[in-house]
Amino acid sequence: ALGRTSEARISSQPSFRAASVRREYQGEVTFMAKESRLLVGTDDIGSRELELTTDNFLHYKGRRYRGTLVLIAEKDQVVVVNRLPVEVYLYSVVWSEMPSSWPVEALKAQAVAARTYAAYAIAHPIRSDFDLFDDVRSQAYRGIENETASTRKAVDATAGEVLQYEGRPILAYFSANNGGRSDDSKGAFNQDLPYLQVQDDSFSLLQPLGHWERHFSEEQIRNALFEFGFHFGHISGISVAERDKSRRAKM
Repeated sequence: ALGRTSEARISSQPSFRAASVRREYQGEVTFMAKESRLLVGTDDIGSRELELTTDNFLHYKGRRYRGTLVLIAEKDQVVVVNRLPVEVYLYSVVWSEMPSSWPVEALKAQAVAARTYAAYAIAHPIRSDFDLFDDVRSQAYRGIENETASTRKAVDATAGEVLQYEGRPILAYFSANNGGRSDDSKGAFNQDLPYLQVQDDSFSLLQPLGHWERHFSEEQIRNALFEFGFHFGHISGISVAERDKSRRAKM
């Protein structure tokens, strides 16, 4: 899903179509929703869902997208969904998650991780009308603008490859940095996944995000705790009472 909006402005050159209602649109068209029905201006299309196609690319919020765009009316909002094959989707995800200038083997590893994450999401849908968000709620996806020859090459070179456990795609979480030691799935996500265990990662420690500091005033700490129902006067110090298997503070 590309998001939810009160007005979805869609365009393509020279035109785009909505076959289900036998309409063709020129230039930029604004779609809206009212009481879970789609409208163009004041014109009620007579449908809750509309799939838009073109012989070129569809434009939405300054980006170009392959495949089709599906508009879904939810009360007075329009949910915009880009529908396309997984391998084509990955052309954009790899660069959206990793610099395209990185070595090809790193890009190939990212392609496998992203494909696996998508395969798991498809098998465990969060909604009936789309499989993934286009941001950190799933994985970053930015359309054609985030495709390069190197990312397409990495996807094509690993076509169909996924990480599996007991014959099924795993929930392939990935991150930019883990501070030198990953957590297990129980500690990080409250999920018991046997293939996500605590691992040392010396490479992360060498990266800019491997070490960091944040400074907070006593007032900031007191206000933050207050929001969670803890009421304190003067705070003289903070210590970690217990650590988990990854050596992080246990919640």
